[in-house]
Amino acid sequence: MTPSDLSPASSTAQPPPSNELGIRRTLYYLAGLMIVLLVMVIMFAPQPVTSKFMGQQITFRGVSLSTDSEIRVFDLESHRGKVVLINFWATYCHYCLEEMPHVQRIYTDLQHDDFVVIGVSSDTRPVLEEFLSKHSQVWDNIYGVDSGRLSYEFDVNTIPRAFLINRQGVLVAVGNGVESIQNEIYALVRNDF
Repeated sequence: MTPSDLSPASSTAQPPPSNELGIRRTLYYLAGLMIVLLVMVIMFAPQPVTSKFMGQQITFRGVSLSTDSEIRVFDLESHRGKVVLINFWATYCHYCLEEMPHVQRIYTDLQHDDFVVIGVSSDTRPVLEEFLSKHSQVWDNIYGVDSGRLSYEFDVNTIPRAFLINRQGVLVAVGNGVESIQNEIYALVRNDF
């Protein structure tokens, strides 16, 4: 071997072959994955909750259970002039139970400002009575047949679901739970809505 054979200029070694095909496949795979993710985000993004009754005057009556297990008739008409929050819920609904302390705080904050909460529970009377005996929920709850009727009439197909009625009895906000319409509740009660 001569010294000229060791010089870099005379070297016949080729650079390692590029892996263009592998890089392209990876880029196509990533692009496809991004498209699938984008489609999923668009398809499963939360949709705003609305009601066919939005902007309309609402009236209803229903048998309710108080926290002291008394049976009453709740009549929305008798609360005209007050802001009414209708909370559809059930004891078997994890999200409903999670938001109960939040509903309690809103009620405590606004109870002296002509603000009323009425629960509409899809539980049976014994289950509801047991729940109310263990928890400090101070508003009445419509239950039983009237609960099912109201859920059907108001197209409530998921819970929790909250409806906000203004002082004139008009439905002004609907949400997937009370927390989703909290700002509207405070604004309406404090006459900013």
